Amino acid sequence: FCIAMAANFGARRFLRRPATLFVLIALFAILSPEDAARDSYDLAAAGGHKSRRLHRSPPRQALTEKERSELISSTDLFVFDCDGVIWKGDSLIEGVKATLEYLRKLGKTLVFVTNNSTRSRKQYAAKFRKLGLDWVREENIFASSFAAAAYLKSIGFRKKAYVVGEEGVLEELDVAGIGHVGGPGDAG
Repeated sequence: FCIAMAANFGARRFLRRPATLFVLIALFAILSPEDAARDSYDLAAAGGHKSRRLHRSPPRQALTEKERSELISSTDLFVFDCDGVIWKGDSLIEGVKATLEYLRKLGKTLVFVTNNSTRSRKQYAAKFRKLGLDWVREENIFASSFAAAAYLKSIGFRKKAYVVGEEGVLEELDVAGIGHVGGPGDAG
């Protein structure tokens, strides 16, 4: 799904390596930002069916300087969630700007993902600018609102979509040329 969506919208340069494809697909899993930041999910057999069982992840140990250097030098593309990783509310998290600037200086490609559909990529780019990250472009941002519109475009959807959601979804549908009705007033 994400592979077709990204290819159709000119993001091929971000998706050159198979490992990158896996990372993008994994990051579009449906988890709340709070759960994704705090917990991990485990599939366990229950009554013959697979179910999601929430369990606490053990605390991670800090990388050694050598491990950090090897990780950075062997990685071409870094994918960051936005909510709780880049910012909290309308504030940039401490150390984020310096880290991103360091990775950019090394020539790394940076991609930002979010499952928050309240904003379009254009609106998220404006938020990045407001937070002092004015180099982030729409092409670097993969929001669920964009993913939904890209998917509909990729399957040749030609009818009207009824949206029970926020402005971000409507804007991305407009960009993709998908007709729609509904919107924030119908979201309740």
